[in-house]
Amino acid sequence: MNKKNIFLVILIFVICAVILWMYLKSTADTTQSISNQNNNTSTLKSNEDRATSLSENTADMKLNTNLPVWAKKLLQLDQSAANREEKIHDLIQLLEQNQHDENAIEEILTQLTSLNPLEATEQILPFLTHQNPKIQSLAIGALNNAMLLTDREHELKKSLPENDLIRQKISHALEQRFQDPNLDPKVKQVLISSLPHTASVQTQHNLVQELLQQNSISPNEAQFLSQYLLNGQGNNTTLEQLAHKNPKMIEDIIANLNNQIVDQPAIVEVLNNDQKKQLHNFILQHPPSSKDESYGYKNDIWRFSLNQLQQ
Repeated sequence: MNKKNIFLVILIFVICAVILWMYLKSTADTTQSISNQNNNTSTLKSNEDRATSLSENTADMKLNTNLPVWAKKLLQLDQSAANREEKIHDLIQLLEQNQHDENAIEEILTQLTSLNPLEATEQILPFLTHQNPKIQSLAIGALNNAMLLTDREHELKKSLPENDLIRQKISHALEQRFQDPNLDPKVKQVLISSLPHTASVQTQHNLVQELLQQNSISPNEAQFLSQYLLNGQGNNTTLEQLAHKNPKMIEDIIANLNNQIVDQPAIVEVLNNDQKKQLHNFILQHPPSSKDESYGYKNDIWRFSLNQLQQ
């Protein structure tokens, strides 16, 4: 090979090497650029996330800052490790401090209700006649729960005389409220559901006679009638009158009877044999409709109730 050819080969090799170097450099620069962009995007996203988190925390802090004092105390009390008695004590104080704030009263009564507040009876009773029907209803709910047995009474398996005196006072107050001719209709409905546990036999009898004159009843009224029958206060005449009511009214009452028996099978033990037989026949004569979408379920609890009443 002459010198000219050798020089040409070397020149071609150099040119190829330069082209390869330029290509590799270009690729590296592109990769670095993409990497830088990704890093910038990641950094930007991280900054945005931190900003969002900071914004949310600031909003939460601002929200808590804007809460009224009573609301902050309720939140603290709800999250505290205080026992039931301590919480009731604090809620009573809070209730006394916010007598003119309806929002506060509603929330405090709601929290008291969950604690079965027998100890707060005196502080709750005045709200039965509050101008706001919603507060009246919440007071009724709290007082109903206050009548439940305390943990101590559950341990002893009996009620304590001093607590029974308070329960009698609650029953009397609720019955007096029910007899008020100016009682708000919605509040009356709330009271009706508690009457089997609070009202006198005469008051319950009068309400039954009133309901038997109607062609339709509310869910609370149906619950009251079924509880009245399961308490053994109804008689065959009551059932005969109910049997002539419209099918929807009968269906509602039997549904309540069945549900209560399923939930508390032992409830029928207060009935004597004649009462069981009368109630059994009444339920037997009104089976659920096979056209009902919930027929399977309703038929099961219908049969369960019949079996319980035959035992």
